[in-house]
Amino acid sequence: MAFFGDKRDGKDRRKIIKGVKVKDLLHGKSNQLTTVSIAAKVTAAAGVMANMKIGILVVMDDKQNFAGMVAEREIVGALGHHGAGAAEITVNDILIRDVTACTPETELSVVLDTMKEKYMRHVPVMVNGKVHGLISLSDILRYLL
Repeated sequence: MAFFGDKRDGKDRRKIIKGVKVKDLLHGKSNQLTTVSIAAKVTAAAGVMANMKIGILVVMDDKQNFAGMVAEREIVGALGHHGAGAAEITVNDILIRDVTACTPETELSVVLDTMKEKYMRHVPVMVNGKVHGLISLSDILRYLL
């Protein structure tokens, strides 16, 4: 086990999650996803996030296919860039389209490395082209602790 200030390299810490797969985290987690339409206003998406106390939404297109994700960062960015005009912007204008996803069989260490490299806090879990769930940094911490 590693502690803050421990000088051991990351490989020692990785032993804790060796062999752990995404499906191991999903096992105890609800598979209910909170989604938003690609046509929804940014203010509506922010309202859903505030009411649900979550930091990300799965975005669905008109045919209920996965279109991307919208996180707090995108909403704050829209407000910072457009001010009050952000109320007229749709989720389509700010969503993350180039999403890096995983599968239930993905090793947790790979997910963590990707999250670190791409500054991600949430990763969608895909099964047969559909979003099966989300893995967050908080989920990983809860699993490990």
